[in-house]
Amino acid sequence: MLAFDAFGTLFTPRQPIAAEYGYLARRHGLGRLREEDIDTSFQKAFKEESSEHPNFGKNIGMKAPEWWANVIMKTFTPLVPTIDKLPDRLVPDLLHHFSSNEGYAIYPDVLPLFRRLRRLKNCRNEDEWPWQRTVVGVITNSDDRIPGILESFGLKVGPMRFRSSHRLRASDVEEYDVSFIVLSYDVGYEKPNKEIFEAADQVLEDVLIGSGAEAADFDKVFVGDDMEKDAQAASKAGWYGMLVDRQEAHASKFGGTGLVRIGGHDGSEGESFEIIRDLSVLKDWRPWDKRRP
Repeated sequence: MLAFDAFGTLFTPRQPIAAEYGYLARRHGLGRLREEDIDTSFQKAFKEESSEHPNFGKNIGMKAPEWWANVIMKTFTPLVPTIDKLPDRLVPDLLHHFSSNEGYAIYPDVLPLFRRLRRLKNCRNEDEWPWQRTVVGVITNSDDRIPGILESFGLKVGPMRFRSSHRLRASDVEEYDVSFIVLSYDVGYEKPNKEIFEAADQVLEDVLIGSGAEAADFDKVFVGDDMEKDAQAASKAGWYGMLVDRQEAHASKFGGTGLVRIGGHDGSEGESFEIIRDLSVLKDWRPWDKRRP
């Protein structure tokens, strides 16, 4: 099983959040607000809403668009104290903007990898791809906008979610670029909590129903851009953790790309994960404990 983080790993905002908010605010007549002021206000609003209504408010029955609407209103209201209410279309236009490729750009190494994965799923040459069956998914600390964002980039996204009633045929796994998506919004836990990886384990078992394959036989690989929440958390959960480091922020700290081990000084095993420069490396990747000398 090969799973990816979404934000910061597969796609990123086309412009800084404050720039996008400012652009749409000007379109709605709010004047030229300073980006640094918008950024400060957004960070405060996001933190406040996350504290008041964790997990996008799902535990109290709040829908994600309502949660984000609160963030938007809390962002702009302190910046325009002279008006009684925000323009009617500002909130829905921002929600729409950040629900597709209108607001997000896919990294240039992503689509080539998925095109290759489409072919490798049917590959029976073990030297080229050693796994006879490959299930691809996304595990992300996010809400239910993610499937639509991925589809806006041209990826085929399957219907499997945590605790969903959908079932896939064996042929569907090969048809979809992304067979399942595990959202913190659905699970109730965010990375680095192990519960979100355990939820992905359960989804894999559901995907394999009727296929004759066993989840226990799968190598589980997770790729993300955050060292603690993605790479180390995956390792702790029993997965192969991969840290994609396009800006080489971590590679410079650890002396380059490759296998990294953290901890283990107190007699514990510690966490091992691998730093990669971009996703193109995955086409030739093999588990480090199974590589030929």
